[in-house]
Amino acid sequence: MMKEIGPTGRCDHLTAANLPDQFAGLRRLETAPHPPERPEMGASVAYGRGEVTGRVALYDRGLPDIPDGPESSTIYDEINRVLADLGERVEIGMYQGAHIIDQYLTRESGCDVNFFCVEYEYRLRSQRIGAAVCFTGHDGLIVMVSCEQPLPNADAETRRAFVADVAAFLASRGSNADRRAAACG
Repeated sequence: MMKEIGPTGRCDHLTAANLPDQFAGLRRLETAPHPPERPEMGASVAYGRGEVTGRVALYDRGLPDIPDGPESSTIYDEINRVLADLGERVEIGMYQGAHIIDQYLTRESGCDVNFFCVEYEYRLRSQRIGAAVCFTGHDGLIVMVSCEQPLPNADAETRRAFVADVAAFLASRGSNADRRAAACG
């Protein structure tokens, strides 16, 4: 179920509408709500700078009580969906190859929000693309952050900076439970 935009009672939910205009130098391009028949898929915001594209998606798949953090069965299910989708895109010929480079948990210094990330490369026609997709649970939502750029100019640090900026933003908001305790006390 898509969370309401803006205040809900005395406490504010995280929404695509209140994501900032940029993360790590990538500027906000567009907000895409998911189809009306799939409100549980929430909305996503695209970001970009030159050949670098990023996306932040907020959704709940209709699941209640998504736990905060990257180490839950909900987040592992999302990672498995992405990996299956990547394999399917190779099988049907959409991508001409793909391989995983790394999988890791982020542990940003001084940041309470961490992600489970998968970095990979794929080939789309004659172009090699470096990409990362990262997930965490936050404020009752699944937060997916993705970033990609063409190789050989791809820079893992750019992708990691994008994820780190999103994590810092989420941490600065606290959780809805924190806000509810403070505001609704």
